[in-house]
Amino acid sequence: MMNKIVVLALTATGLAGWPARMIKASELASAPTQRLITEQAALPLNRADFTVIINQHKVALMAFWDSALAEKLGPASHSDYVGSSPEEGGGYKFYRYQYDSFTLYTSNLDWEKQRQEIDSYRIAQITLHSPVLRTARGIHIGSTEQAVLQAYGTGVYESYQDIQRRCYRFQGMELVFTLQHNDVNAITLVWSGRH
Repeated sequence: MMNKIVVLALTATGLAGWPARMIKASELASAPTQRLITEQAALPLNRADFTVIINQHKVALMAFWDSALAEKLGPASHSDYVGSSPEEGGGYKFYRYQYDSFTLYTSNLDWEKQRQEIDSYRIAQITLHSPVLRTARGIHIGSTEQAVLQAYGTGVYESYQDIQRRCYRFQGMELVFTLQHNDVNAITLVWSGRH
């Protein structure tokens, strides 16, 4: 794989419109506020990238949530109704299931478009909290940002105050790595509906 160095000059005026440019090694010493990223080619995202293995079972974003899957995952430490969406007259409902090493949100999002019953729930979000759980490409809590770049490419980089994220989108799904000190400290797979 061929590496290329991309420097994003972050401006204090906001996230949009960050310039990207190639720089020479001689410029690095005089550019302390710039962020140096080594970009490597990565395979394109696919549906399998939105699946994780939990308790030896595949758990996929937008998979149906039912009692059989709930039993395979074991008892949640906490579960609750978190609300409904104001769109569509509040017809989309959300439930949270908290476990020691991950959290799931289920919803009946797009039940009518999917030609399902209103009480058909799917996994709308998976958040990993433990380094034991890994993405389909092996990234876990504690992985370096460089490992994320090697596995997934550059994606979309976002920064707001002291929060940095790398986001990857595929067919209405997002894979989000939250970074702290250039290491992954949260991983979220979420159905965004944006294509």
